[in-house]
Amino acid sequence: LHFQYEVFKGNRAKIVEFKDAPKWLKDNHYLISGYRKNYRSFSQTFKTIFSLHNETLNIWTHLIGCVIFIIFFKNFHNQSVQFENQNMQKIGHQNLLKPNKFFQDENQSQFFQFFNIEMTSLEVYPIVLYLSSVILTFSFSTIMHWFGCMSHEIEIILHKLDMLGIVLQISGSFCCLYYYNFYCQPLWKNLYSFCCVFFSVAVFIISLFDFIHEEKNVIYKSLMFAGLGLSNLLPISHIILQGVFASSKDVLPLSSDILWVFLMGAMFLTGLYFYSDRIPEKYYPRKFDIWCNSHVIWHY
Repeated sequence: LHFQYEVFKGNRAKIVEFKDAPKWLKDNHYLISGYRKNYRSFSQTFKTIFSLHNETLNIWTHLIGCVIFIIFFKNFHNQSVQFENQNMQKIGHQNLLKPNKFFQDENQSQFFQFFNIEMTSLEVYPIVLYLSSVILTFSFSTIMHWFGCMSHEIEIILHKLDMLGIVLQISGSFCCLYYYNFYCQPLWKNLYSFCCVFFSVAVFIISLFDFIHEEKNVIYKSLMFAGLGLSNLLPISHIILQGVFASSKDVLPLSSDILWVFLMGAMFLTGLYFYSDRIPEKYYPRKFDIWCNSHVIWHY
């Protein structure tokens, strides 16, 4: 009976330190504590969202982000339908489908005004794709950090979904940008979008191999995703140059909105740097096991 009790006690769900953690969870040896062990059932693991461990903030940051973007999506859908119905009544179906025709309405919702969006039926789907990619990214990441501790097999599947989410968000962000900035230049729009999708697929295929996720290869993994983001510098430079020297009605003048793209890129690369160099937990052992470690900063 004593032996059976010890076996049961050893297999119960608990929070352990790095040395006792399951092997598949050991991807950052600077995080010394806060690992979930023996959480094999869905109900047990589900409840860990309300406990403190080294995945708590990783779960909540992207769960909250997912909810926020679902609200954005719902608001966007409702307002775009309302706006299109108003224009259908004003100008008729034929005019609404003409390319290169922008319609403005003084009664546009605050949502569109905040994001500086001018709507037509032709221009809805890139924003829908972008918002969908963000929601999927946050959803896959939340599920991976939440339930990846259950088993190695489950973690492998969820980790691949997480990688898929990252490349979806990167490609969704830039393809949306190219659609609007090269709206009247289909050659450039299609070429840059194709290249972005091609590189994203290539990165995702590489991420399917387990070796890229080993701790010793974290720098190569980070450089791979940084390269995916930086591969979009050429089309962004094109947008800036043609905006500065715009002499055709088919070219949009350069707008200060391009600064948001650089802010997005700067935040992406900064978070990636913290993640790849394991800052700050590398310099302050145990102090950031739960709060604001490199992966959490990457999420922010």
